Amino acid sequence: MVVIIKNLTKEYSRGGRVFKAVDSACLTLTPGDFISIIGKSGSGKSTLLNMIAGLTVPTSGSVTFDDNELFSLSDTEISNYRNLKIGYVPQGQSLLSKLTVLENVLLPYHMAEKSGDGAETAEKLLEKVGIAHLSGSYPKHLSGGEMKRAAIARALINSPELLLVDEPTGDLDAQTTDDVLSLIKSAAGSGTAVLMVTHDTDAVSYSNRQYEMRSGKLLESAK
Repeated sequence: MVVIIKNLTKEYSRGGRVFKAVDSACLTLTPGDFISIIGKSGSGKSTLLNMIAGLTVPTSGSVTFDDNELFSLSDTEISNYRNLKIGYVPQGQSLLSKLTVLENVLLPYHMAEKSGDGAETAEKLLEKVGIAHLSGSYPKHLSGGEMKRAAIARALINSPELLLVDEPTGDLDAQTTDDVLSLIKSAAGSGTAVLMVTHDTDAVSYSNRQYEMRSGKLLESAK
């Protein structure tokens, strides 16, 4: 899948004035890409990611997946497309508290109405991310790093063609940070296009292309 982001813009009104959270961002992702976007808090990184995921409607511009313009689809079609084609690891804790780790990972699988129960695939993913022994545990019993690993497994359950990751290293220790970033990099090595936003300057070294978000503007950086 080739993803083309063209002149993507999101405007908000603030105090009677128009504020551009994202200003004419352009980007192309191809299979196996691992692209990082670094920038300060409030620079527009998460807003950009949410538009690419179809969670936030842009003011103007387009997100095209293999000639399918995302925002020409209905809300239901966007949701279905996102569930089947896009894996999303949001910032912070995103697991459902009343579901076990295994049930959380399986949730996108069941929403996609795939045949079979998917348990074997989910268990293999949990083994890959190193928390198979926690499959029956609830989120309240997990550390921050363990919850992040579970979220990555959940994002990968439907074998997405695009993986979006928002601030994956926040509040993680050095070893867990390395483990999580290595897992994300391995997804790109398997052919998934990966787009990660971060404020962690060390995290960008795992990617093969780097950009900077500055006051809503997306600028390519030298490696």
